[in-house]
Amino acid sequence: MIFVTLGSNPTFRFDRLIEAIAPLSPDELVVQHGPATPPPQGAKEVHEWLTFEQVLEYMDAADVVISHVGAGTILCAAQMGHVPVVMPRLKRYGEAVDDHQVALASMFERTGRVAVVWEPQSLPERVAQASRRHADGNEGDGKLVQTVRAALLGVS
Repeated sequence: MIFVTLGSNPTFRFDRLIEAIAPLSPDELVVQHGPATPPPQGAKEVHEWLTFEQVLEYMDAADVVISHVGAGTILCAAQMGHVPVVMPRLKRYGEAVDDHQVALASMFERTGRVAVVWEPQSLPERVAQASRRHADGNEGDGKLVQTVRAALLGVS
């Protein structure tokens, strides 16, 4: 199962990520889309919103987690042993107030704990790579937490 979560922000749509998942096998997809356009019919499950507990349950059951570059989502996925596939929201598309997710994605990518989708057409390839490579089980090594702390403090 592939779990796609676009986060809990009720303001910003992320249709670009919904469009990027179109080539994936719909019968494997569980999608939480928020204010974005729902994915085309055929997805296994589609939810506008989920509780935090439901998100964790789906992450735990998933083979692959796809998300925006939300620090909380990435940390939760990593804690469950995933190398999440993430795509940054971009200001130029009205997906965020600024491009902070680009900076976070770059920092997370350097840790090797996320697979970043810089171009939407690369998402299927990143999913294939992520399904073969889960986190090494060292989520307690502190590298990801250190990266989040550095990003929040503006340190690179």
